[in-house]
Amino acid sequence: MKKTIITMLLAMSLALPLAGCGGSSSTASTSESTSVSKTGDKDKSEAKKAGSEKKKTDSNKKSASKKKSTSTASKKTDEKKSGLTAENFMKIDMGMTLDQVAKLLGSKGKKASETSIAGTKSAVYAWSGSDLSTISVTFTDGKASVKSQAGVITSKVKVSLKQYEQVKTGMTYDQVKKVLGGDGALMSADEILGVKGETYSWSGKSLLSSCTIIFSGGKVSSVTEAGLE
Repeated sequence: MKKTIITMLLAMSLALPLAGCGGSSSTASTSESTSVSKTGDKDKSEAKKAGSEKKKTDSNKKSASKKKSTSTASKKTDEKKSGLTAENFMKIDMGMTLDQVAKLLGSKGKKASETSIAGTKSAVYAWSGSDLSTISVTFTDGKASVKSQAGVITSKVKVSLKQYEQVKTGMTYDQVKKVLGGDGALMSADEILGVKGETYSWSGKSLLSSCTIIFSGGKVSSVTEAGLE
């Protein structure tokens, strides 16, 4: 009997550590499972955040592109509406009335100045575009006698000092164009006592450099340059 009791006590003492080991293994397994679950949730959260930021970036790009497109379209519409185009400027002929020029440019413009000398009346009218471009026309006794522009026509040709030095007084516009490599921008035109005058400008290769050539009666009468290289 005593031997049986001792055997039972030994069996119980051996069973208790085994039970403890089993509980520890279960706790570790649960802890590892919880850790994996948290890591998965974190990855999902970060992936969701990245997707949201990408959508926001794409949306901003589309919005910027739409605004740029709208701005460009608006500018073209304004130019068309105002009539301040290179084509219309070239169509203004000396001798036109204010009403004829106003019809061409889309409005009567604004009177910038008015003078009267020895019975001859002159008035300058100006038309402005949304991009700071302007067209001015002087009317003498009701007829266009001078026209000028800024920002409406620009020359795409880049002129060097060497080319400029080949331009000589008496040359025709076609000869000058051949020497300089292309058309200049007509800055102004006038007609005085039946003689037509025109001023053209060509851009230089460096910033703000240019040359200006004046034609009188179709021939070069004056040449100037600034900053050509």
